[in-house]
Amino acid sequence: MKKNCFSRFIVFLVGISSLSAQTHLEMRKAEKLYDQNAFGKAEIAYRKAGGATATFNAGNAAYRQGNFNEAMLLFKSAAQGQSQIPDRANALYNLGNALLQLGQYDEAIEAYEKSLRLVPNAYDAKKNLQIAKNIKQDLQEPPPQPPPPPPPPPVERPRKDYLDQADPNRKKGKQALPLTAEAARQMLANSVQQQEAQNALEYRALAPATRPSNVKKDW
Repeated sequence: MKKNCFSRFIVFLVGISSLSAQTHLEMRKAEKLYDQNAFGKAEIAYRKAGGATATFNAGNAAYRQGNFNEAMLLFKSAAQGQSQIPDRANALYNLGNALLQLGQYDEAIEAYEKSLRLVPNAYDAKKNLQIAKNIKQDLQEPPPQPPPPPPPPPVERPRKDYLDQADPNRKKGKQALPLTAEAARQMLANSVQQQEAQNALEYRALAPATRPSNVKKDW
């Protein structure tokens, strides 16, 4: 998943001219607690103050505590109760942030788009909308892979009925060692002597009349 950073979180506080005395006191108290990072107590004070703006700020306090589901419900209520377009766009923007933290990407995209329809040039809403789309795309399952190809057919083994096939039962002879020149001459001489001795024996066995003559003839 791609690592993304959210754009700024919108927090706004209202003036006191249109508020009752009790609401004014609760809002002041809540603002002071929020500035002190006492978000739990600030949320309670904002809830006591009542009204769409206090509900929005209570959603901010819940969000800072990591209570994203509670923040989502408060932002949704604030968006429905706001009569001013910029305030409603801000509530929808923060609603998208809470939904994104909850992993509800389709709902977050819808909230950002609604905010942008009210304020089309809001840079932060455009940026977070793209972040939500990127995360959703990263989490989508990859397309199914095609099945693997079938295995190749078995290779036919060669037949063994040819005539010149080597006899597997025949023992291999010892490989002759290379001869030196002197050993080769001696072997040749021994062979010639054996052949000459054999020729002499065969000559003696011949009848005198059949022996070759040593007399030279002139014809």
